[in-house]
Amino acid sequence: RITYDPINNCIIIPQYDEDGAIVGVRGRFLDEDAADKYKPITYNGVSSNCPTNSSLYGYYQNKRALNITKTCIIFEGEKSVLKMDSIYDKNNISVAVYGQKISRKHIKLLVDAGVSNVVLAFDADYKTIQEAQQKFEEYKRIAKPLTTYFTVSIIMDFKGRLDYKDSPIDKGEKIFNELMKERIYIW
Repeated sequence: RITYDPINNCIIIPQYDEDGAIVGVRGRFLDEDAADKYKPITYNGVSSNCPTNSSLYGYYQNKRALNITKTCIIFEGEKSVLKMDSIYDKNNISVAVYGQKISRKHIKLLVDAGVSNVVLAFDADYKTIQEAQQKFEEYKRIAKPLTTYFTVSIIMDFKGRLDYKDSPIDKGEKIFNELMKERIYIW
């Protein structure tokens, strides 16, 4: 269960493995001057660190929908998976990789869930069309290992609907659906 820690001004986010066991707990620190935006929570001197390359946020909760649709939307952060859940509920087909690195374990989890289509939906880390084109090339390099196992497409906003650093779901269902329709397939 996600909770808020008012003392440290952070959101407490549990990490689950593919079987639903808690394998770590991360904090999303909200202070403008926080040393780290995300970091493991320490409780009674014990860190609840879990390597982010070994789990996918939302996988346990969404693996049934992933298996039914054979499609997975990969976001950077937990917030995007939660936003998808508020819109699509039991039809949420998203996971988060805790950044922009996709590991072999991530790929194995998706293969095990029966996924055959992957949509890379990373944040809009660009301000101009030129920066967007450069970022698209970077996202293609990140997605390349996925192409061995899946049909892969990438969401990019070349029309300026997202603000800098927005996730593709941040502007709501209508904009997200537009971006999904415009996604670019890579081989």
